[in-house]
Amino acid sequence: MEKKIRLIALLAVVAFLITKFFTNYHKAEMIFGCVSLFLLLVLIVFFVKNTYLK
Repeated sequence: MEKKIRLIALLAVVAFLITKFFTNYHKAEMIFGCVSLFLLLVLIVFFVKNTYLK
């Protein structure tokens, strides 16, 4: 379970970095950037909750 969460978090970081790269070319991608940042924030909160519940 912990490996799965780390993998999802890693994928979210990669997705965010790709989005940051594309934002330089397409301003419309900023919306997707905000969404990926929000998802990353949710994953961090979930990870912290999971750590404290143990």
